[in-house]
Amino acid sequence: MSRLSLIAALAVMFASGASAQSSLGVTGIEAGLGGFSQSGGGASFQGAITLDVAVTEAHGLQGDLAWVETGRGAVGRIGAHAYMTPLAGRKYGLFGMVGDLNGRSLTYGALGIEGMFEVSDRAALGGYTGLGLGSADGLDLIFAGVEGTYVATGALRLDGGLQVTEYDEAGFRAIGTEARLALRYAPGGQPFAATAGVVHDMLTGRDGAPGETRAEVTLSWRFGTINGRAPTSRPFRTADPFLPLIRRGLY
Repeated sequence: MSRLSLIAALAVMFASGASAQSSLGVTGIEAGLGGFSQSGGGASFQGAITLDVAVTEAHGLQGDLAWVETGRGAVGRIGAHAYMTPLAGRKYGLFGMVGDLNGRSLTYGALGIEGMFEVSDRAALGGYTGLGLGSADGLDLIFAGVEGTYVATGALRLDGGLQVTEYDEAGFRAIGTEARLALRYAPGGQPFAATAGVVHDMLTGRDGAPGETRAEVTLSWRFGTINGRAPTSRPFRTADPFLPLIRRGLY
């Protein structure tokens, strides 16, 4: 079975579980499919599934699967977040991620800490930091990012973020920067949402590379309370600092 078929099967399984196994503490699931522009023309597709489970009133687990066509091969990725909500409007946790590049012997992973807190009933800020390791050439890295979200109206939300990554190896040294901005439309009382955004990433330093900008559009469907109006209901984003290298054929 291909990885894409596996992800589709898991999407059906999770959706069935979300509706039939509420006793397990499943609070919501969101599945999305979208596309993004490629440098040099053309477009590629990506899909993701996010599941949120309440363990206790103050602790939860988030899992996500993603499939990203990079133009250099497809990446399958699994992310996991264990978090707590000690106070209303605050989320803190630990995260882990494993990715694999289809058609090549290339696997990578990352671990780190993350958090999010509400500034008001419309806005929230967050951040994360971690380290990663890849199987090819023993590449390791450290990365950190900040996130922000603002609910403009009942249906419109603005999300943004900035991530910085340090690649420091004898054979490859660069600083990666990725900036994101997206507008999400999710009408009240409806399970669907549409997101349009722009992402710009660049590599500077000894082994730098020209910056790339891409537009992204995603349609998603959600069950339960996941990704609702409250700023901190937004799931944690699974950061992937290896993707910029894979897209450029550097890794």
